[in-house]
Amino acid sequence: MTRPLICLTLGDMNGIGPEVGLRAVEALGDDASIVVVGDKLVVEQAASLVGCRRDLHAFDPASGKAPPPGRLSFIDTGTGAGRSHTPGRSTREAGIDTVVAQDIAFALARKGQVQASVMGPVNADSIALSGMRKTAMDPSLGSFYLFLVSGTLRIAHLTDHMPLVEVCTREVKQARVALLLTTLHRCLSAWGMPHPRIAVAGLNPHCRGAEDRDEIAPAVSQARAAGIDAVGPISPDSVFRECIDGRFDAVAAMYHDQGHIALKSWGFSAGTTVFMGLPFLHLTVAHGSAYDIAGQGKADAAPMIAALKLADALAAGRGFGEVS
Repeated sequence: MTRPLICLTLGDMNGIGPEVGLRAVEALGDDASIVVVGDKLVVEQAASLVGCRRDLHAFDPASGKAPPPGRLSFIDTGTGAGRSHTPGRSTREAGIDTVVAQDIAFALARKGQVQASVMGPVNADSIALSGMRKTAMDPSLGSFYLFLVSGTLRIAHLTDHMPLVEVCTREVKQARVALLLTTLHRCLSAWGMPHPRIAVAGLNPHCRGAEDRDEIAPAVSQARAAGIDAVGPISPDSVFRECIDGRFDAVAAMYHDQGHIALKSWGFSAGTTVFMGLPFLHLTVAHGSAYDIAGQGKADAAPMIAALKLADALAAGRGFGEVS
């Protein structure tokens, strides 16, 4: 069976992205079909740093051919940023290379030439120095939700970086919660979970608030009427434990910290973020660029390995069973 082709961008070249990316590719071997996008010099240096023994292969996605097994297939960003490779520092060149690499990956995904995109850890300061937009936030890609995965705990977030007063007054509305549940059900089904069980977290302690009664509960009823197996609102102090224990397949959280604190307490090292709702499958690791240890060859590649395994499973419609 042909494996899904995954496009791996290395993130900020001055962070740990290149070394964890190349170490993950080496560890997975031919258990995943991966093409790396990055500056050629950075790819070569990272491969040497982690002891990657594969010969480099310049990959042409337009050829329609799968990457040859046993080789390190890559697409050069063409920015020449590797000449100013300075681990541990935010630079304009690193920011430019980050955005160009992501543009390449997203273009391939939109054309169907790759079945998933995995992004290494980026650095907001480098991107700001580049003067370029952050591709993942391009409005033309449509709206998306953060969907965090670590083992049996899977959490979709209604809102991301937003003051709580705005969450309460503007975002926790029946229509918005219902749309999140519809999107979550659709994506889980497409990823290989045909009858997902969704728990919906309440907003207030023990769900005792107007938002829970007047907005969240009606949204759950609306979703159930549409054939979605959603239950809630459930007290936010217990709902995540119920998902961990297997009573639900995913939780819909109302705000950033509600879901992030639960996941980071449960299993941060294996955490993967899926940008749920984009027109293609796009994931990233949950950690940052870790400038303090960049270029030293000691960064842990486990989160990147988990992200690539998850991308392979979801793109193939195998669900979460093989990567939990």
